Amino acid sequence: MRPGFAPFVAVCSLNASIAGLAIPMLPIIIEALASSNHMNSKILGLLAFLELGGAAVTSIAVSWQIRKFNAATLCACGSLLLAAADLGSAFAVASPEILLPFRLVAGIGTGLMSAGMLALVARVPNPEQMYGILGFAPCISASLGFTVAPNLIHITGNAAGVFAFWGFFAVLNAICMVAYRRQLIDFVETAVRDRAQKRKERDSLPVAAGLNVVRTSDQIGPGVLFLSLGSISLLAFCDAAIWAFVGPIGEQTGLSIEGLSRVLIITAIVACLGPLLAARLGTRFGVLPPLVIGQVTMIVLSLLMVLTRQYLLYGAALALRVVAVLFLVPRYSGLFARIDPVGRVVAAAAGCQGIAYGVGPLIGGQVIALSEGSFLILGLTAAAASGISLLMTLVLVTHRNRTADIQAVQN
Repeated sequence: MRPGFAPFVAVCSLNASIAGLAIPMLPIIIEALASSNHMNSKILGLLAFLELGGAAVTSIAVSWQIRKFNAATLCACGSLLLAAADLGSAFAVASPEILLPFRLVAGIGTGLMSAGMLALVARVPNPEQMYGILGFAPCISASLGFTVAPNLIHITGNAAGVFAFWGFFAVLNAICMVAYRRQLIDFVETAVRDRAQKRKERDSLPVAAGLNVVRTSDQIGPGVLFLSLGSISLLAFCDAAIWAFVGPIGEQTGLSIEGLSRVLIITAIVACLGPLLAARLGTRFGVLPPLVIGQVTMIVLSLLMVLTRQYLLYGAALALRVVAVLFLVPRYSGLFARIDPVGRVVAAAAGCQGIAYGVGPLIGGQVIALSEGSFLILGLTAAAASGISLLMTLVLVTHRNRTADIQAVQN
């Protein structure tokens, strides 16, 4: 094991677990605000959009300037912003005018944390495995959040307890980031030097099939960038369009509110299999086959969730669909890290995912409002997005393999 590996994984996992709570906890926070503070759907929708949109825009804004910032410092600053926003939100739950700016600041903090962490991991060896390990952390924090949130809401009578819970761990993360900042930097710098040395030693060897997607130039072509960000954005849209309405969709299967809560807790636990599988596979089966299998699974389960009328089958489909998403995201992050080892593409991809997670519910809500039986249209829309994402991925990987083969021959 490389020296410093354990602290690196531990600190980055804590950062990932806190930043990764934004999407899983959103339905619970919105439900608590709606029931206890009687906020209308427009305010709640704006709240979700500001938080997720703030994270997305921030990730994209800093991604291409990531070399000018220290990634560990970005994580620490983002965590401090998130902590301040969450603790402030705990005291502002009764006032939408004050709460909305706090959630925008929370989104900015989350964006800094995500961009910094993704850029750090992009620079270490075997990024698919590392992203898989880090993808496991939000599953644990989400499971904890789903378990304690009802009690916190009951104690405080609103979402203040959930915000305070989140803010406490954000403070803890900021302390760890500051304390271990030098160790994180040293670990990454050592990994970069080792990788450069190994690349020199491999110059005379043929490029491995399926893994030859490392770009040696700092220049990323617009076509490659479009395919990269487009593929992950459509995957996130597919996930968000269904995830935002798991409650209403589940109602048509006879699933009660209490039953949905139990399904979400089980889903958060089972979801751990996704990133763990991504980490376990590593580069064993190359880049493309795992992505194809994951995307096909997303298409099938998106349709099954809106077609079934059996709540047990619905719950199983929901859990497996989350497993598929959490398997695919680390695989795509690994692909983007190979395309651009600096970490710019993978950081920008995190921002694009955030935008898609904001747009997905907006479009999904419009589709559902069309008619009472429009869940099928929603499922078809989500499945189509996943299908197009798969096609873009096929073109992207094929193009990168061909380019790397040409570079290998020329060298």
